[in-house]
Amino acid sequence: MILDDDYIMEVITMATFDNIKVGDRVLYYPNLGFGIVATVTKVTPAGNFATDKTYKILWNKDGNARGADIWQRSCIRPYSEEEYERIIAAKIISKAIDMMRKCSKSDLTVDQAKAIIDILKNEKD
Repeated sequence: MILDDDYIMEVITMATFDNIKVGDRVLYYPNLGFGIVATVTKVTPAGNFATDKTYKILWNKDGNARGADIWQRSCIRPYSEEEYERIIAAKIISKAIDMMRKCSKSDLTVDQAKAIIDILKNEKD
């Protein structure tokens, strides 16, 4: 599954952090981008928390950003292996697409082009 805007908005509305503690891992999605594993570094008495990857942003128990940079539409989510694997898969797919965009015709052999076409054609079938 690719991480698209609809998925990220679902992620934003599903998060709860009632029992968050220092040292817990979370997934931080900067500006609706790929997720990054972050570690909780501080929890306030009110239950707001900070991480090592979210500079100057505090998060509340619902995973909504508080503070100066909340306009960025960043979100945070409880860590899970399944979601982390989804992030890695999306990064790999994005890198492959980016590499194909940057590839020049002179860099590609006919056999490589045929192999790419076969792979992409099989994915659509």
